[in-house]
Amino acid sequence: MAAPPYDFHIDLGVSPEQLSLPELADLLRAIDAIVNHTVTPSDPERDERVSCSLVRINKHSTHLLLKTDQPDRATKSMRVASAAINDNRLGELPPASRDGVARLSSWSCRRGASVKLFDDSKGGPLAVITPQKTLDLPSRIVGITSLYGQVFRAGGKRPNVKLLVRDGEPPVTCYGDVPVIQTLAARLYQVVGLSGTANWNTTTWKVESFLIHRVLDYQQVPLVQAFSELAQAAPTAWAGVEDVDAEIRKLRAEDDA
Repeated sequence: MAAPPYDFHIDLGVSPEQLSLPELADLLRAIDAIVNHTVTPSDPERDERVSCSLVRINKHSTHLLLKTDQPDRATKSMRVASAAINDNRLGELPPASRDGVARLSSWSCRRGASVKLFDDSKGGPLAVITPQKTLDLPSRIVGITSLYGQVFRAGGKRPNVKLLVRDGEPPVTCYGDVPVIQTLAARLYQVVGLSGTANWNTTTWKVESFLIHRVLDYQQVPLVQAFSELAQAAPTAWAGVEDVDAEIRKLRAEDDA
């Protein structure tokens, strides 16, 4: 039987029998982060993800064969990440990509195994992560990203807003020009989207501060309203439903049952 097609492969250095499913899932998430966040999509506005599929695991050593819907971007991401690993320049990688490399390195140290990152089916390893290899991870990094959260407070000697990004976590301080902060102050307790420069703590991977470049065209609406607007945009989808709101409430009630 012919081997399935694949675009790149990863050798984890241990036999499949030694690898638990939770470990494998975490390693696959780390690889996915490297593939998706190292190289930006050709059209950033679409925020198009690379879809990665595991097509085979070879015996003896856990050798993962992966197929993607964007092989050029995936292999380019692997090359860029591998170069950063080899030269110990992880500070140049985007935060999510660096987090993926850090998780592979952490696993390598725990299991005493070498992780080999390959380019394609014919190439040798582009980079090897070993327990002996010390990767220099900066404690603070800076990068462009988007934040979504509830405006909690606005003002201050240096104009800023406090943004509640996740429940139970401290708000993120977001700085900006006076007109921007005034605009956000008018949206107190509303969920907003912001584009700007973030400072991350690489120990916790939480945003510690944020410089606002622009306020995104985003407005949170109730679910019923969102579906009603969707129905207006595509009327044929609800053509046989007389009362869209009532039908949605019925569906939500069934989900909660």
